[in-house]
Amino acid sequence: MADVAVASGPFKRGNETALTYDLKMAAWEWLYREADCRVIGLEVKLDGPGGRIVDVAAVGTENTFYIIEVKSSRSDFRETADLPQSLYQSLC
Repeated sequence: MADVAVASGPFKRGNETALTYDLKMAAWEWLYREADCRVIGLEVKLDGPGGRIVDVAAVGTENTFYIIEVKSSRSDFRETADLPQSLYQSLC
């Protein structure tokens, strides 16, 4: 089994790998610099079916809402790949 580095940082969850943390911070930086978002949240719980928690959510100019799900491994991707498409569509 491969060793998994554990990240450290101001918004790091306990079991989060360094890669997942780095990807979330890269998404945060893109939202701030490129999408001009000034309201950005990490691990945001959404109301609605299933009460999903998204990795990064932000509000940009003209009230554009961004949701970013970080996938750092194939198994992580498979966890959400099996969710019904209607669940994701209901979030939009």
